[in-house]
Amino acid sequence: DDTKLQSLSKYARYFDFARLKADLIGLYSSQMVRDECKSPRQLLSFLAQNDLMQTVPEATKLLQLVLTIPAKRGSIERSFSALKRLKTYNRNRTDKDDF
Repeated sequence: DDTKLQSLSKYARYFDFARLKADLIGLYSSQMVRDECKSPRQLLSFLAQNDLMQTVPEATKLLQLVLTIPAKRGSIERSFSALKRLKTYNRNRTDKDDF
C-alpha cells in the first residue's frame, strides 16, 4: 500500500521506495513467507537463514529499522523512572551493614 510506504517519508534518505515496494511485493507474494513469518523478527530471521538478505536489501533495511526503534517510548521512560526510584531507595536505606 503506497500510503504505508509514504509514512516512512522521514526516512526517505535511507530507502529507495520503488525498490522497497518491489522487495515487499516479492516477499509477500510467497505463500511460505506469509505462513511462516508473523512478525518482523521472524521475517528477518527467515531472510537470514535462507541467505536472502542481499536479494531484498531495502526490505532488510526496513526490518532492521523496525526492530531497532522502540515500540513504545513510555516503556523506556517507565524503566528510567523505576531505576530512579531504586537509586533513591538505596540511598535512603540505613541498614547497620552499611556502616
